[in-house]
Amino acid sequence: MLITRQLDALQPGRHNAILSCHCRAGSAGPCDGRLCIKLMRHGIEEHRLAQRRLTLDEDAYLILNGSEGAVKYTNLTDLGSPRETRCLFAGAGLLCYSDSEKNISLIMMTRDGARFGEFHIGEADGAGYGGIWWNADMVPTARFDSEGPKFAPHACLACHGGKYDPATGYVKGASLIPIDPSLVQIQGDSATAQEKIRSFNAMIRRTYSSPAVAAYIDGLYGGTDGSLHLVDVPGTQAIPNFVPSGWNSQRSLYLDFVKKDCAMCHLAGPPELNFLSAGNFMSNKDLIYTAVCRARSMPHAETAFVNFWTRQSGAVFGPGWFAAALGFSSCPGN
Repeated sequence: MLITRQLDALQPGRHNAILSCHCRAGSAGPCDGRLCIKLMRHGIEEHRLAQRRLTLDEDAYLILNGSEGAVKYTNLTDLGSPRETRCLFAGAGLLCYSDSEKNISLIMMTRDGARFGEFHIGEADGAGYGGIWWNADMVPTARFDSEGPKFAPHACLACHGGKYDPATGYVKGASLIPIDPSLVQIQGDSATAQEKIRSFNAMIRRTYSSPAVAAYIDGLYGGTDGSLHLVDVPGTQAIPNFVPSGWNSQRSLYLDFVKKDCAMCHLAGPPELNFLSAGNFMSNKDLIYTAVCRARSMPHAETAFVNFWTRQSGAVFGPGWFAAALGFSSCPGN
């Protein structure tokens, strides 16, 4: 596999391009029947690139089809939309991207920090590359919900954590987020998809993840066997409806609310708000109650927000049950 020496694009306005194609026999460069990304060197097919550039190895192509393929699923708890996700190592970095309808979100994690990119898909040109990213243009905003476009990378930090450094263009301290099979609706063969998800989670755990994300992934796959992390073992299954050990005393609260509406993003946040245990969560109960029940600024994602405010918990309205678990009489307005 050819890899980039440096993926320094991932910022609008720097005249860079990441284009993808479905290779066809007879097209220039390496050809593979599966999806590939074509990283174009400055001067190659210049009429297509218009002053965009990327720093590449000798060849101007990066085939993403190594041992890690794509997994298709619908995220039920945050974005609420279908997506197709891939992760792979590219040089010293980890590259993950999700293709969702007409937009592609890409994250490149390196030792220097993270870069976030959002691409709008143009029409295929039909001249050898009929694929989904041909004519894809990087855009400065990301669209996640009905509120419309928000500026990237800042809109990404709410879930991935970290702090944007305008001097370098990197987000420092960001984390990738686990894919928990119990929180997604898998498309296609379940066993194949779950194995791909395991491989992505293994990549995330051992590279660019917060300590809480790494601990969650370890627990999700049964922990360790001596020095061996079981998530690294092919075929290891995720625990259905996994609950971290720190939540064993309040499993219902975790499974009914925290896991669905809060946990994945908070795992990437500061340690005092990672919600990895009931103790961590309850120590923030006043802050949580204010944000959820009074300011209604949480859950932050629109899908999670709607789910929270429309959820029933048996005969009790969900938000009221949630407030009672925190020690309050009600969520105002419930």
